[in-house]
Amino acid sequence: MGRCWPPSKLRGMSDLSTRLAAFEKSIAEFKAESHPSWQTGTLYNALLAMTKEAHADDPVIRSLQPASRATTVPGAMGKEISNMDAGSMRAAVNQMLSVVGRRGPSIG
Repeated sequence: MGRCWPPSKLRGMSDLSTRLAAFEKSIAEFKAESHPSWQTGTLYNALLAMTKEAHADDPVIRSLQPASRATTVPGAMGKEISNMDAGSMRAAVNQMLSVVGRRGPSIG
């Protein structure tokens, strides 16, 4: 039997899907090995927290880790960047979109 979500929860999921798709599109231009800014990392962390709240029972989502601030990554030149490279962020966002559902802008 399917899960029945209250309307307010469904609106939140739709919003989360749209936000994840927009984030996916915004990081599509980064080379996989590049490290996005720390501001991008904080956006990723917020989306991850929202996804974990909505899908706490999913083992893959539970296994995803937040990004952290780094300045010691080669090429950082003292800037605050995410310790997570763009390729890893994209892979994680794709996993989040697979449970949330794809809506919003598409990069394909």
